[in-house]
Amino acid sequence: MNIFRPLLSITLIIITLNVKSQDKCNFINRVQNYQDSVKIKLSDETYILDSETFDIHIYLSLYDKIDFKKDFKVGVYYFDNSIGGNPYLYALKENKVLRFRDKNILYKTLNNDKYRAKNYIIPENSEEGFLQYLFFYIMGEQFALSWHSNYDYKYVVCSRQKLNSLIDSFRSCIIDDSSDEEIEFDFSVDANELKELEQTDPEITINSNKDHYIISWIENRTHRGVYRCTYKIQKQYPYKIEMIREKLLMSIEIGFLY
Repeated sequence: MNIFRPLLSITLIIITLNVKSQDKCNFINRVQNYQDSVKIKLSDETYILDSETFDIHIYLSLYDKIDFKKDFKVGVYYFDNSIGGNPYLYALKENKVLRFRDKNILYKTLNNDKYRAKNYIIPENSEEGFLQYLFFYIMGEQFALSWHSNYDYKYVVCSRQKLNSLIDSFRSCIIDDSSDEEIEFDFSVDANELKELEQTDPEITINSNKDHYIISWIENRTHRGVYRCTYKIQKQYPYKIEMIREKLLMSIEIGFLY
């Protein structure tokens, strides 16, 4: 009996799993890097997306394992108001145009489920397809946030490098309850929670059952805390998403107001 064959098989399985894990994280990082590059500019006294940094066709092409319902087109509108700004990805029939003069009506329309692009997605029936679907649904509009909208800014942490970078950014912002000296930080964290976060595995996990996928990842909700979130996604239309677990890994306190 060749004892090296079982060892070789185990090694190949481990390598395959690592590659698949990297592929998942590579997709996340690729989209988030694009999101981070998007800028806004002032036009006629209102902020809009800078077309030199954002192209809807390029953005959607990053999601190569999902599609949208036939005869619908996806667009983006940057809604700027007196307290902040954020993008809305909407879906319309091919022959329709988004055009409203009344800003209140426009706001209600953009927030109506009937027009939200995330409700028109058809994912490929694969781990990658449902990962991309979940990311688009939860994180697809996380770019070019301004002012108060930044309170809701969040992103996925899926690599050891990204997690270490996050941890390092907080090392000088630790709350010291034993000291009488008052030091104000823009962001502050607990030393013990930060230490526990160092031991956390940031890998995305995906499990497939007969009727649904279970996807778990780490979310940094930048003005609240770092969470391990687990979602259940139905495999059949309308591909319902349900958060079934949410574990706080580290609280983030903010010492300022926008």
